[in-house]
Amino acid sequence: MPVFAATGASGHLGRLAVQQLLACGVPPSDVVAVVRARGKAADLATRGGRVREADYSRAQALGAALAGVDRLLLVSGNEAGQRVVQHTNVIGAARLAGVSRIVFTSMLNADRTTSPVTSDYQHSERALREAGVPFTLLRNGLYMERYTDHLSEYLEAREIMGAAGNGRISAASRQDYAAAAVAALLQDEERSRTYELGGPAFGLPQLARVISEVTGAKVTYRDLPAEEYANALQQAGLDETTARFVASVDASIARGELETSSADLANLLGRAATGPAEVVRAAHDLLKARSTHTRRDQAL
Repeated sequence: MPVFAATGASGHLGRLAVQQLLACGVPPSDVVAVVRARGKAADLATRGGRVREADYSRAQALGAALAGVDRLLLVSGNEAGQRVVQHTNVIGAARLAGVSRIVFTSMLNADRTTSPVTSDYQHSERALREAGVPFTLLRNGLYMERYTDHLSEYLEAREIMGAAGNGRISAASRQDYAAAAVAALLQDEERSRTYELGGPAFGLPQLARVISEVTGAKVTYRDLPAEEYANALQQAGLDETTARFVASVDASIARGELETSSADLANLLGRAATGPAEVVRAAHDLLKARSTHTRRDQAL
């Protein structure tokens, strides 16, 4: 069996991918978790997986971490302005290490989206094509967690604020994207290919209705011009750069750039992608469990 590796394995997506590889029956000895700090992946090590330290910015460490690896899941970095260099470092190290396939998590509609981070993914995809290593591009849509991580805020304010207009979003859960990544890793492909990945499309007014139905609390969507939304985010505590970035993503949604009709995600999963209501319900259950735990702690 090939040896599989995942970068960013202590992060949300990378950790789920490693767990999914093990759940699919890949022997732990054939799974390499590449992390910045070994201590953050102690749970993976206890399951028998090989944990190797490497940073996207240190080419020499990357080479050692990828030694003996056949198929690599390169989880995209999250450092603005550094992604292209970091991804290129990993791709170069993988090529020199003899990796036979690189599976890279890119961005939905990366060849035509006008989001400010699009160029990072376009340049990264170009570096991958020029490396001469067979690859799989997983152009992931937005994570549902982008919204459900703020569920408590929506419930407190009784609204979702944004600048997405009537645009629709083909989002999916991290778990679905991780499962799709592992499915792509396990495929015996010879040619390179690209998948456009996204779940059932919805708009933010629809998401507000779903939250209302699941939680029983009336939540509405308030749409603002992008500039006003950015200003509101700054007033809520975000720095100007982050606020403008968040507003620009909503502007991309309004233009229809983060929606896809592709069935690639469902095809990789072998089932329908998890719907918004189910993801919201799981987040709400977790929120209630945490609230109960907090009340118990306060009572002691």
